[in-house]
Amino acid sequence: MASLRLNLAVLLLASLIIASSAIVLVGRPPVEVELRVVDAYDSAKIGRLDTLVVEVRNLGGSELSPVFFVTDGSPGGYKAWKIVEGPRLVEPGAKARFVIKSPYPLNAIPPSRGFIVLLLDPSNETVKAKSRLCRFNLPFTPLRNPNLDYWVYDVKKGYSEPFAWSFIYCKEGVEHAYLEKVDDTARLVVANLSRRKGDWLMSGLWQTVEFPEVVEVKVKPMFSTPVSRRPSRVVAVEVGYGHWDWDEHRRISNYTVIPYKGLWIAFTNDTEEPILLRNCMWEGVAIYFVPVKVGEWNVVKVNVTRLLLELGWELPEPQPYTYEGNLYVIRRAELTLFVAKYPWTLHPKEPLEAYFDYVKITPHRG
Repeated sequence: MASLRLNLAVLLLASLIIASSAIVLVGRPPVEVELRVVDAYDSAKIGRLDTLVVEVRNLGGSELSPVFFVTDGSPGGYKAWKIVEGPRLVEPGAKARFVIKSPYPLNAIPPSRGFIVLLLDPSNETVKAKSRLCRFNLPFTPLRNPNLDYWVYDVKKGYSEPFAWSFIYCKEGVEHAYLEKVDDTARLVVANLSRRKGDWLMSGLWQTVEFPEVVEVKVKPMFSTPVSRRPSRVVAVEVGYGHWDWDEHRRISNYTVIPYKGLWIAFTNDTEEPILLRNCMWEGVAIYFVPVKVGEWNVVKVNVTRLLLELGWELPEPQPYTYEGNLYVIRRAELTLFVAKYPWTLHPKEPLEAYFDYVKITPHRG
């Protein structure tokens, strides 16, 4: 604990020193230490560069205990990155390689954004070196933060949600639709539905992704979706594409010439074999019922493309898509994890809930 406090104190002190002398530092060439960025990559699959490999050569006459900061011009200035691989000290005349990682997803570097790495020696409170301006391209990440590991508190919304995911919901009055992090999983809940008409009560997590060939999800549903063309309650993963404005709680896809199509991968204990049915409420929605064990963790893997072709649906064509200021050409789809309850059947007011641990996709390359 003492070591942790010391490290935090050192980082805070270093941050203050760098912030107070930033103008001087930018124009000061390194003379005692050489610093070079060797590689950069997205180890957490968040659509940003969260890991850097840097090489340090100590040209001075004393040992060096490095601390690294990164700046990319975004708000927050110089951000401390933690060392995950590398020696504690670099001896005079020695060369060492370090792997440094952003401790927070928002501190990671957006793709194609220019950045500089600074090296500070806390033993004498001085900046020893800075790298040249670096820039790395990053291919489009088909699904960001798939393990739901990284959560960010949104001040405007007033709640936390997984990084790169959006919490979406539909509710009225005193009804409950919420999301929370429980033991590194996402818990989705709906409760207190007492009306007999109107829209569904829904709680979900949504992200724009590259159209998947295969979807794999680890889920613990606490209730079962009835096998029906018009189920009264649903726990599912939806893969959708086309055009549909979901009551302003969901963004509109760019595919304005294609009617919305959605495949629900619904979890049920009412069948021992998968069943594919067309939803009788919406022409463009089909439900693929997958057998699971309620109250237990299940790993479900589904070939989405095969099912859509079986339904006779056209797949989306590649389209321009902008993310983090970068333009990509992808087959775009909307991926939603959700629980929902409909008002046409009277249900008890107790919660319906499900836990999601991860989602993986294999993009369609046809």
